[in-house]
Amino acid sequence: MDCDVCMQTFNDAERRPKFLPCGHTYCLSCLMQLPAKQCPVDQKVFQLDNLIDNYKLLNAPLKPPRFWCIPCEKAATEECLDSHTVHSLKLQRTKASGPLLEALRQGEAGLLGLAGVLDKAAVARQADDCGDWLERQHVDLVAARNRLEDALEADTAA
Repeated sequence: MDCDVCMQTFNDAERRPKFLPCGHTYCLSCLMQLPAKQCPVDQKVFQLDNLIDNYKLLNAPLKPPRFWCIPCEKAATEECLDSHTVHSLKLQRTKASGPLLEALRQGEAGLLGLAGVLDKAAVARQADDCGDWLERQHVDLVAARNRLEDALEADTAA
């Protein structure tokens, strides 16, 4: 990993990564050269003596891994390259992603099938609702017709 100010690789000496209170990290050399002890990004003031080393950056690999160790099931180390079966990381990702992609495709197809079932259920529910409404209208119309017929019979009898 590199310091964002000088673009030099962090090390255990003068380029030791120092963790600022604001969360940014720069090498000790660059921080010592700053005229004001302020973070180059957010201008927050810091005390140089109180800064701790950012060991995570010191221990971070300089280059991303290129090989995958099959027996160790992790990024290959020098020892793995010498004594284990390794694959390129790209090949390993391709192999590992095949079944995952297939499972995702099947999941998508299943969801689409469920969506179709839900659509059919929604249509059926709407049809039932419409049928219920029509039945109520029919009952109301029959009742109105009966009342009218009864009224006409009453008028005729009178």
